[in-house]
Amino acid sequence: MSSAVCYLLLAAILYFSAISASAQSNGGIGDPCILDSACQVPNSYCGNRISCSCLPNFTYNTRTGSCEQDECNTDAECQTYDNTVCKERYCVCGADYVASRNDNHTCLLAAHYDQPCEEEHQCQDSNTYCSHGTCQCKPDSIRKQNTCLNTHNIDNCYSNSMCNDKYPNTHCMNRTCVCNKGFVESSRDKYSCLPEEYFNGACQESVQCIDDDNFCDDGICKIKPESNA
Repeated sequence: MSSAVCYLLLAAILYFSAISASAQSNGGIGDPCILDSACQVPNSYCGNRISCSCLPNFTYNTRTGSCEQDECNTDAECQTYDNTVCKERYCVCGADYVASRNDNHTCLLAAHYDQPCEEEHQCQDSNTYCSHGTCQCKPDSIRKQNTCLNTHNIDNCYSNSMCNDKYPNTHCMNRTCVCNKGFVESSRDKYSCLPEEYFNGACQESVQCIDDDNFCDDGICKIKPESNA
């Protein structure tokens, strides 16, 4: 058997032995590993694909059972992670960056309306969230004058479009969204305006039937039974 074949065979044996040992380990500091995911201690990784170790600038604390960040004195000491600086003796995300909530070793660029995002808290503008990769107004907000305005409370409007964009058939009156002429406020949902109906007209609620002796029955405005007595 050639020396090259022997070498490859030995490498394969060592590799699979490492995988077996990794599978049987608890992922603690010093335990054998092949992948970073095998290391279960916070802020640890598979050093040299041999054993679990604390990340650079982190030290294992036997009392807490975790790798804790070393104190820093200069920004240069934080270069292990992109976009970090030394602040109050600890490495933190720099200006215009926010810490990822999915990976505590990553700093994400702060984002504003319509800018790319990966996580919701990247979106810095009020009433925005990360939707399909960009910062957008939250579902209960509308975009007006470069601001996402919360319309959960429809009082304090300043334009008809502010009302009608979110609630059809409304307009702004005395800084409050009200139903347009020919529509009435739903008795079930104060943000819904339903068309007024006369006798025999299609309806969803009795409030739509504007004749005094009418009510909504099976989707039709009908005369109330007592009115026929």
